[in-house]
Amino acid sequence: MKNQNLKEIIDTYFKHANLKHVEIEKGETLFNGKDAVSHIYFLKDGELSIILNSQTVWQAFHHEFIGITSYFNHESKYSSTVKAYKKSQLIQISTEDFKAALVTYPALNTYLMKLFSNRINLIYEHTKTHASLTRKKRLLKLILDKVEPNQNNRYSFRYTSKEISEFIGAPHNYVKTILANLQDKKLINFNQGLIEIIDLKGLRLVSE
Repeated sequence: MKNQNLKEIIDTYFKHANLKHVEIEKGETLFNGKDAVSHIYFLKDGELSIILNSQTVWQAFHHEFIGITSYFNHESKYSSTVKAYKKSQLIQISTEDFKAALVTYPALNTYLMKLFSNRINLIYEHTKTHASLTRKKRLLKLILDKVEPNQNNRYSFRYTSKEISEFIGAPHNYVKTILANLQDKKLINFNQGLIEIIDLKGLRLVSE
């Protein structure tokens, strides 16, 4: 099992399941806390935001299982809301087929339980860090954690101000005010929801 990636696990252990291919556009909701736990999803490609109590607690990228936290916690409804940050392609697995695979392949059950435990720890550490920081520190940490080089030999941040507010659990107007302040200090360029980092070193100094 340890030498298999998640795609191989789908191909091997769910090959007899009635799988459905699902595609959702950016901004669309895959499921929310009001929906009954009826399916587990495998993210083939794209990026999803997992939102708990109006705050994005982590991002799921390709080749991840979505919904296993609620499933292994034996919840009747999903514990979080999942939205597409990017256009995403998923494989939908009914909970009946998911359970059958776990019963048929004990090694799969062990592997996914470990994955589930790691995810719980990840969310716990994220929440603990989040609680220990001010909203401004959360915002700066998020930008510095997610910054990427662009073609202009600068750095860009690919989340909008509205998405930042979801990540850090702060009002959208507050986020826009902080970003405007950073722009006044010539640390970033903030235009129409897009952020370009002008002075990465200066931004790091401000965050300390």
